[in-house]
Amino acid sequence: MNQVFNIAKMTVLMSLRRGTLPAILIVVVVMSTLIFNVARSDGDLINELDIRLLYSYGFTYSALSLIAISIACFTVRSQLDAKNIHMLTSYPVSRKVIFFGQGLGVALILLLSELVLLVSIVANAWLYSQEASQESQDLAANKYLNSRKLVYPNYKSKRDLTLEFAKEYDLKVEKLNEILWDDLAEQAIFKDQNIKANESKIWFFDTGGISEQAEEIVVKFNFRQGDRLQKIKGALELNGVNSPTYFKANVEAHQFQEYKIKIPFASVPEDGIFTLTFTNLGTYSTVVTRSGLTLEFVDGNFYGNFFKVILSQFIHAFVMIVVGMCAGLGLSFSVANFLVMMLYLMSVAEGVVSVVIEEMGFKAVVSIWDTLVVNLLKAAIWVTKGLQPPDVIGKVCSGVSVDSSYIFYEWLPATSIYGLIALLIALKVFDNKELDRLQV
Repeated sequence: MNQVFNIAKMTVLMSLRRGTLPAILIVVVVMSTLIFNVARSDGDLINELDIRLLYSYGFTYSALSLIAISIACFTVRSQLDAKNIHMLTSYPVSRKVIFFGQGLGVALILLLSELVLLVSIVANAWLYSQEASQESQDLAANKYLNSRKLVYPNYKSKRDLTLEFAKEYDLKVEKLNEILWDDLAEQAIFKDQNIKANESKIWFFDTGGISEQAEEIVVKFNFRQGDRLQKIKGALELNGVNSPTYFKANVEAHQFQEYKIKIPFASVPEDGIFTLTFTNLGTYSTVVTRSGLTLEFVDGNFYGNFFKVILSQFIHAFVMIVVGMCAGLGLSFSVANFLVMMLYLMSVAEGVVSVVIEEMGFKAVVSIWDTLVVNLLKAAIWVTKGLQPPDVIGKVCSGVSVDSSYIFYEWLPATSIYGLIALLIALKVFDNKELDRLQV
């Protein structure tokens, strides 16, 4: 173990001597500060911090990830090309020790860079907030120190809604062209979101349980109505699915404005499973879009969020290092660097690819060709999923709690398997290289 630490120390010192580490730290500070000050919102302190933190942290972390890939590829490839590693392998040091030592050294460089990035972002946020009023500062501090969990209703898919709508009117979807199918989908979604006068709409929620930290849950509505001048009037009811809990409140809101209702913790079932029913008591129909209804409640604190962010991003960095070193062992630096960067960018683009998959699977009749393309895209996502950065930046920058189940049961297993496979391949390739003979 001492040999691993010694090689890691030597790797860090070499990056210092070459100026690599200072250059990375300067890039991190300058880039995060520049983006933070360039980004803009509506002038409200909380909204400004949300946008500035998101762009500053997100873009700088992505750049740091690409730097990590390059360093990992260069660290091992440069020593192979310069024959420096031949001398090291001539000593009684196993190749596994060399590999882990260099990997740990690069990981320490990135950990230091990550900590500098976080300090830079926090410093920028603190300096910017000093210009706001004390009340705004207190609201912002409360938001970020007490992380919230956001919960959305369980919705049927767009395709299922459209098929149900077609079945209701005895329409044969296989005979519909693309234009008619899209028009039918719009009508189905409108019907699902529209609440006529004196009618009710029910939404089902499964929060996964609500901690005792939450003294209340906040229901947020965004209404749309035909008459812009008339207020939306109605009643909201909460009913427990597996328990007799009940809550009711009157609603009087303006359309296109966020309306909040606070429900006491005692009125929420312990298992967190319940329905919300809104009854429209106005004279016009009103619309609650799929993004127009959310729940939120306190579910943690800044320190818990900070720990999950550091842990997940350090694991992500280590996997990128292993993959980069694996590619650097078998390929030239330029090819290895390009290959791993493309894999990383594909993993980052998963959201875009998922939208394409959803659109291709939304057709009235899904052909064999569509199915083949969808499966190929899903396979591409699976191949790159291990390099996918953890979905934590957007949450921590808006004061939303990072879900532990997502980190430990969804993201971590895929990333760990990916890293383990890359590690085994890298060690096998390293062991098979003839490096013990010194070159004169």
